[in-house]
Amino acid sequence: MNNRKISVFVFAFTLLFLLPGYSGAQASLRRKLKNIPGVVAVEELPAKEPIKAKYLLWFEQPIDHTNPSAGKFRQRIFLMHNSFDLPMVVTTEGYAASYAERPDFEDELLALFNTSQMVIEHRYFGKSVPDKGWEYLTAEQAAADHHQIIQAFRKRYTGKWISTGISKGGTTCLIHRVLYPNDVDITIPYVAPLNFGVEDGRHESHIATTGSPASREGIRRLQSQVLMRRDKMIPMLENYVKKNELTYKISLDELLDYMVLEYAFSFYQWGWDPSTIPANDASDEEVFLHLVRVSSPDYFAIESWKDFLPFFVQAAKQLGYYGYDMNPYLELMKITTTRGYLQKIFLPDSLQFTFDVSLSNRIQQYLFDEDPKMIFIYGDWDPWFASAVLFDQREKKNMMKVIAPSENHTIRISGLMKSQREEVINRVSQWLSE
Repeated sequence: MNNRKISVFVFAFTLLFLLPGYSGAQASLRRKLKNIPGVVAVEELPAKEPIKAKYLLWFEQPIDHTNPSAGKFRQRIFLMHNSFDLPMVVTTEGYAASYAERPDFEDELLALFNTSQMVIEHRYFGKSVPDKGWEYLTAEQAAADHHQIIQAFRKRYTGKWISTGISKGGTTCLIHRVLYPNDVDITIPYVAPLNFGVEDGRHESHIATTGSPASREGIRRLQSQVLMRRDKMIPMLENYVKKNELTYKISLDELLDYMVLEYAFSFYQWGWDPSTIPANDASDEEVFLHLVRVSSPDYFAIESWKDFLPFFVQAAKQLGYYGYDMNPYLELMKITTTRGYLQKIFLPDSLQFTFDVSLSNRIQQYLFDEDPKMIFIYGDWDPWFASAVLFDQREKKNMMKVIAPSENHTIRISGLMKSQREEVINRVSQWLSE
């Protein structure tokens, strides 16, 4: 073999071992992860600094944790690994977790506290779907999923553990902490509702009184304008529905009414700017396009069941939802009541559930009686703040509820006022150092 061929061979051989997928360290890490009980597959993913390595893991779970003979399914986990010794942030996602596959995904807790992180996809969402019926989609079964995973990984990741989640994911990590209080050391739910009914009843009055005077006046004006221009709105809505190939359990007239009611909730949830609301003399098209941007017809469509039917099943069974106040617009609407709208719009007629409030009551009692290391974060203009957790902070040494003024459902630690942000960071840092 001549010198040139030898050089090429040495270069190729060296490169093989320098590549992340073939490095000794990476191979060792994959081997350690694969040896964690319950892990049945490990796939390396592209990682971006400050994350040292990233993996897609599949974890085998019982479909029914009370009856292992009912079968198994695979649950998807995204792991951002920095060290076995650092703290671990575990995100109990309330929905699918596909977003965590992005190389640039980085949770703020990982960045703030120099941790590793795993994102656990919720059962029945995304690619973590058992082949059994809805009876196994319960908050208790989901919490048992998280318990199994955390117990398996804690043997390898020996630092402090922080559980977290956003919105339904925040409620999910709250439920897990209540049912398995010793699994993690710290819990940080973001904008997590705790509802006590399919139509909880507290959101309507909150929407009517929250926000700025300009936003409240603009919302009422827009809702009235849409309803008064019904004869112009319906043809545009019909065209939108046909173009996007959407179908519904309700008529277009009913759909328009529900879009108007949802408009106020969505406006405050996502923090729309009141200056974007069309004036009374705006064209019909301008009014319609604004309505669709804020309160999309897609939300009410049967086609949305593909991704969100499991959520509505859980809302109907245990997690609850919100109601609508149609009284200010009663004379302009075609619907006569919104009672039972979740069943009417979002669930197949073949699925009928009776709401069970016992879990919410158990969680509420736990928050009254106990004082775990938990920090709840809310924005006070967010409609979900109406069903925020309740406890007297003056009686608690650990538990905190941080309320960001004039903020919405997107509030995070980074968006808090400086004094609030520093208090949260200092508190968590102290807990991690104990």
